[in-house]
Amino acid sequence: MRIGTAARALLAGMTALAIGLLPGSVASADPQCQLQQIESLDLDTGGDGTITVPVSIENHPAKLMIDTGAAFSVVDESFARSVGLEPRFMGPGISMTLGGGIPLTQIVTTRSLRLGRLIGLRFTFIVAPSRVLTPETMGMIGPDVLSSYDAEIDFAGGKLNIFSQDHCPGHVVYWTQAPYAAVPMKLDDNRHITIPVMLDGKPLTAVADTGAARSFMSFQVAKEIFGLDEKNPALRSLGVFGINNVAAEQLFHYPFQSLTFEGIEIRNPDIAITKGSDADKDDPQLVIGIGVLRQLHMYIAYKEQVLYLTPAEAR
Repeated sequence: MRIGTAARALLAGMTALAIGLLPGSVASADPQCQLQQIESLDLDTGGDGTITVPVSIENHPAKLMIDTGAAFSVVDESFARSVGLEPRFMGPGISMTLGGGIPLTQIVTTRSLRLGRLIGLRFTFIVAPSRVLTPETMGMIGPDVLSSYDAEIDFAGGKLNIFSQDHCPGHVVYWTQAPYAAVPMKLDDNRHITIPVMLDGKPLTAVADTGAARSFMSFQVAKEIFGLDEKNPALRSLGVFGINNVAAEQLFHYPFQSLTFEGIEIRNPDIAITKGSDADKDDPQLVIGIGVLRQLHMYIAYKEQVLYLTPAEAR
């Protein structure tokens, strides 16, 4: 999701609303550095592999995708209207686009939003045009909410666990005694999780995006870093795939062998190479989508700015 300067100024106030999603009760800081779990939500997996959690909007049940690659949380226009929320325009000169170049021009403000025990009386969503999101979801929870907490995504256990950020640095991997990766991460202007990785021995800067159905890089990066071109016999066309039911890009498969995160390795990662419009200078070299991420157990320490990883099955 891209947003312009005017949009940033408007949306600055929305962040405060996101932080206002407070639990019913949270224990005070523990001198022994124990984690303080605030909530645990069941994960559901959609047809494209993306994950959703149950929520309540205006006292109506809904499923929202957990999307670390979004800029702000989004709700489907049809669903919003069905629960009595009336979209309003953000104003002139505000630029914001969803994947595929879909313009986003409206917002709604809820009177009630619940994620388990997390309650927000007023919360502002960006409105997505109807039929753009996947059929399983009524919207997306983005980093505007998630980054106010620590978020553990346990794919194997089917849980999104939310923790207070009030803990000692490094004391978070509680689910296993096995080795883990502590990957330094940077948050860009949209609070996307940017991390260093190694792909077939080449260092890359990647974004961890739970909202991306698959991992991908541009042909431009594939040529510059790996020397690949369309004549490479190892390249295989995957056909043309749609983006949010609007735009389409041609995809290719290349047999990459190893993707590593500070020692945690994914063998034979499924990474598509996209042949679409020219890459933007601000685009990441690699987007790591849900197909790769679900092979991991993730703890996102937003305040500490470290991504803790183990294999998904580690216990």
